Amino acid sequence: MTTRSLVRTLASAAGLASLLCAFAFSQAVQPGYPNTQAGRVLASAYANWSVKSLNAVSAASNAMTLNQCTPQVGSNGRFAPFGSIFALNVPLLIVDGASTETVTPTAVSSPTPAGPSAVNPINCSFTATFTNAHSAGVTIMSGDNGLFEAVNDAVAQGFGLVTVDGSSGLTVANIESQTFKYAPGYIQLEYMKSDGSIAARFTVQPSNSTAISAPTTATTSATCSSSVTVCVLATTGGTWANATYHPGFVYVDYLGGMSAASADATLAAGSSGTGVFQFTSPTATAGAAGWLPWAGTSLAAGYVLPVTSTVCTLSTYTPYPTCAIGSNATVLGPSTTGPIRPVAGGLANVYNMNPLSHTAFQFSPGRGSVPGIQENYGPFTVTPALTAGQLGVVGTVPLPVGFLNTIGRTLHLSFDVTNTPSTGGTAQGVDVEIGNVTDFTTGTPKIECIGNGDITASGTAAIVFHEECDLTTTATGTTGTIQPGGFGIEQVAALGTIGNPFAIPSTAVTTDVADWDILYFVYLQTSGAETTTPPQLQSLRIQAY
Repeated sequence: MTTRSLVRTLASAAGLASLLCAFAFSQAVQPGYPNTQAGRVLASAYANWSVKSLNAVSAASNAMTLNQCTPQVGSNGRFAPFGSIFALNVPLLIVDGASTETVTPTAVSSPTPAGPSAVNPINCSFTATFTNAHSAGVTIMSGDNGLFEAVNDAVAQGFGLVTVDGSSGLTVANIESQTFKYAPGYIQLEYMKSDGSIAARFTVQPSNSTAISAPTTATTSATCSSSVTVCVLATTGGTWANATYHPGFVYVDYLGGMSAASADATLAAGSSGTGVFQFTSPTATAGAAGWLPWAGTSLAAGYVLPVTSTVCTLSTYTPYPTCAIGSNATVLGPSTTGPIRPVAGGLANVYNMNPLSHTAFQFSPGRGSVPGIQENYGPFTVTPALTAGQLGVVGTVPLPVGFLNTIGRTLHLSFDVTNTPSTGGTAQGVDVEIGNVTDFTTGTPKIECIGNGDITASGTAAIVFHEECDLTTTATGTTGTIQPGGFGIEQVAALGTIGNPFAIPSTAVTTDVADWDILYFVYLQTSGAETTTPPQLQSLRIQAY
C-alpha cells in the first residue's frame, strides 16, 4: 500500500494527526528522486506535498484559503507556488475523516501579499465545488499522485517528458483515467518499472469523437463596446481598408484540431485603409485550448489570420500560435497568405479546410509516436456533392510549428476515402497537399503526393480509395524540400473489381517547413459526379519518425 493509500484508508481514524506526522517524517528520510533527471520530470517528486486550510467551507462552491502558498516538492527541497505548478488541472485531496473527498479546482489564486495586519503575510486559495462541508485545519494533498503537478512543472521548465516511476503510486490505469486539460499536447509520459526499464509510453490523444462546436457568430460594429465581438478599435495604425469585411472565430484544440468557423457576419470598416480591428475572445468551451480570428472581403475569401504575441496573449496549450481563451486580439490588417476558414465538410471546388477537432483528451499508450501528433483520425465530415471537374477537400490536419523542419523527418500517411458516383466516370484519386500559414497561393496548398495515377472507369458502384503517402524532409527552412513517395489503389467497395494500382511520383517539392503546416487531403473529380454519396475521408493513420 502506498503512503497516499494509507492516508485515504485511515483518514477517519482518531490518530490522523500522528499518521500525518509519520507521513511527513517518511518524506524527510526516504531517498526519493530529484525533480528532474536527464531531461525528465519525475512524477513521484510531486506526489507528497501537503498544506492546511485556514477557513471552513460548506458543501457548495467555495474558496478555501491555505496556510502555505509554496509547498515543498521533491527531495531537493524546491518550493513551488500555487497558481503555477498547482493549477486548474491538479485535483486536490481533502483529508477530513469520513468527509474526505477529491475536488477539481475551478480557480486557483497565486500568492499575493496580505498586508501587515494579516495573520499570514501571503495569501492564496483555490475555489472548488465541495460535496462535503469542511472545518478549518483540514489537510490538502495531491489528488493525482503528483501527475499533473509534474506535467505543469515540465512545461514551466521547458521539458517535454514526464517519468512515472513505481514510487509515485500511479498505475497505467490511473494515467489513462486522468482527464487531460490545461497542458500542451506535446507532453509525453513514460512508465518506468523498478528495474529502470520503460514499460509503456503515453502521448496525448483524443478520448472521444465529439467535435468542438463552431464559435458564436460575431456581433459587429464600427464602434467597440461590450455588446459587440468584432469592431474597429482605431481608425489609424492598421491596414483594414474602407470596405465591408466578413469576420469570425475558430476554436483550436490541444493537438491543433480546428472547429468549424463561426457563421457569416459583416463589418463595414470605414477606415480608409488604416483601421485596426479588435476581436473579442470567444467563450471557453470543452476541448478549446486557443482560438484564431478569420476575416476577408468576402465569405469565400475569409482567411484565418496569423497571430503573434503582439496581437494577443498566446495560448500555451496549442502546437502552433493561437490566442489564449479569454484574450482579445488586436489585428492590424487582413491577410491572404494563410488558409481559408474551416468549414465542416469543406466546400465544393475550393480549398476551405475540412477540420476535425475533439472536446476531450487523455494520455494514451501508443507506439511511442512523436508527441503533439494525433495518430488516428476519422471519419471526417462528408464533402458536398461534386460535379465533373471539381475537387473536394476531404480532410485537413494541422501540424505543430516546425514539425517538418528536421532533415529526415518522415510522415507516413495511410488513409481510405469512399464515394459513390451518381454519374459514371473516371476514378481519379486523392492528392496530399501542404500549405504553410505564410506560404499559400491565395489559399491554395502545394501538391506533395499526387494520387491521380488510377484512371480506371468506376461506373456508379461504391468505391474505396486506399493510399499510402510518405513525406520526408530533405532540406529545411523557408525554402525547404519534401520528398514524397508511396502508392494507391481503388477497389469497388463490395470487394469487386480492383483498379490499377499506381505509384506516387517521387518528385521533390519546395515547401516552407520552418513554420506550421497544414496537410490537405484533396479528392479530384474528373468526368463523373456525386450527388448521392459524395467523397468522405473515413480513416487516416499517421506515423511520425
